[in-house]
Formats: sequence, C-alpha cells, structure tokens
Amino acid sequence: MNVFKISEIKNYFLVSSLIFGLLFAIQSEQSFASGSGSKELTNLLSLKTFVVNLQVANRFLKVDMQLEFEDAHKIEKVNKEIPRLRDAIIRILTNKTANELLTVEGKDILREDIIKVSNITLGGEEVIDVYFTDFVIQ
Repeated sequence: MNVFKISEIKNYFLVSSLIFGLLFAIQSEQSFASGSGSKELTNLLSLKTFVVNLQVANRFLKVDMQLEFEDAHKIEKVNKEIPRLRDAIIRILTNKTANELLTVEGKDILREDIIKVSNITLGGEEVIDVYFTDFVIQ
C-alpha cells in the first residue's frame, strides 16, 4: 500500500511540474510578444561602410553603422539626404584620434556626436540612436 501512495505522490509532483513549466513558457512568450521582453528595431537605416583617415598619420577607421529613427516613415525622406548625411558624419570621424575611439567612452561620445550632427543635417530630432555594427581601427 505504501508503494502505491509514493507512486501517486511522484505522479502528482511530475504533473504539477509539467503544468508549472507550461504556464511559465506561455507567460514568457506572451511577455515577449507584447514587447516587454525586448525592443524591436524596425526603424533602422543602414549606411554604407565608412573608411576614413583618423587625425594621427597612418591610422584608419572602418565603421558600419545603423541610424535608428523615431518614426519609420522618416526614413523615406532621409534617403534623399544620404549624401549630405554621410558628409557630415565623415567630418566627425576624421576629426577623431584612434586613442579617443578605442575606449567605450570615446565610442559613446562619437555616437552622441553622430546623433547631433544627423539631426542638424536632417533639420529635426529624427535620429534617436546609432548602432555600430562593425568598428575597426588600424
């Protein structure tokens, strides 16, 4: 008789664990689907690779970046302004030294400078963030 009761207890805990696991998985998926799990990046504009000389002789920077816009509809307008935008960004990049860009703080300053000059060039507060997807100093 005791063996039967132990078996029932094991089954109860097994079923309870399975139900808890399923409920947890459903809750996690609902949180992710509602956006509370992560930020969806749909308002991004990829710019062609930048390869520029840095301030110090014989030092180069190769960087790929994406600009995030508050509104995806603004990207259509920005496509017409890409030459002006790239020129403004190149001016910033070529005024930096390798030592400035090797630190996290230097990259953060560069990010803020690019946001600022992009918004000035585009005539509004359209760019809300910059993502470096490739960053090589040689």
